[in-house]
Amino acid sequence: MKINSNYFKLIISSLVILIIIYSIDINQLSNMNFIFNFENISIIFLLLVTSLCLRILRWHILVNHKKLLVNFSTSFKLFFIGQSLNIFLPSGAGDVAKGYYGFKWTGEKEKMFSISLIDKLIAIGSLFFITPFACFFSQNYLILIAGFLSIIPFLIAYKFQIFKRYNFFNSSINYLNKKIKKINIEKIINDFKINFNKIILAFILSITGWILTYVILFICMNIFNVNVSLKIVLSYIPFLVLGRLFPFTLNGIGTDEALIIFLFSSAESQNEPLLLAALLFRIIVMFIPAMVGLFYVNKNYSNK
Repeated sequence: MKINSNYFKLIISSLVILIIIYSIDINQLSNMNFIFNFENISIIFLLLVTSLCLRILRWHILVNHKKLLVNFSTSFKLFFIGQSLNIFLPSGAGDVAKGYYGFKWTGEKEKMFSISLIDKLIAIGSLFFITPFACFFSQNYLILIAGFLSIIPFLIAYKFQIFKRYNFFNSSINYLNKKIKKINIEKIINDFKINFNKIILAFILSITGWILTYVILFICMNIFNVNVSLKIVLSYIPFLVLGRLFPFTLNGIGTDEALIIFLFSSAESQNEPLLLAALLFRIIVMFIPAMVGLFYVNKNYSNK
């Protein structure tokens, strides 16, 4: 019997969450004190809006690197549609799949796919520039390996023209073009050519966005009285981001929470407040943007 991939991911996410619940004391959750005030809400809101705008601006700059193809309003809508698709697609693939809507709105099929892909690879590859600082503060040298691995997919895509010198790659591209007639692989590869200054700017926006996002996690931990410094939270950004890419759950549901508990649990930090902080963090940075995206998806279908 064939199992729908979303059902499979839901099962895996549910199993991980059950294991987490089994490992904590449910009674302690009801007795916990937390600090949820207007100041925390205001700071979280400001950080969230800023980090999302930086990510929208990154895609907007990349897609318009040669000429104005889409306005900021369209980039805004496409970004949030990608966030909604991330709920159902593995490893944050919704950020790439949003290119389908971009194609429907602009008619630029290959361009939308290639820019959405390179945008995603820049987001992941920016961890490479965070890892030296993360390694210095955490003294965990495995972070350097994570950073090195994160930049490789971007380098392969951005410098793919180098590989075209070899007949094997040209033959593979020609074969794919014959098999996949609805999309031009050669054109996708050519659209990876983006001005170097725009690439640098995209990396700077991405790095800043990640830092602001995980400052939100730090505040969520403070709300539930988790004793951890901002320096430690930021030093684990590479592991936390790469953990989201686990492909067998619904947008990292379960695995994200388990990773946060694993990385930050100590004699001073119990599992229960860490779980609540992780769940609050997920609601803020994943579900709220996804709800905005679902509004635009529904509006798109309503207008047909």
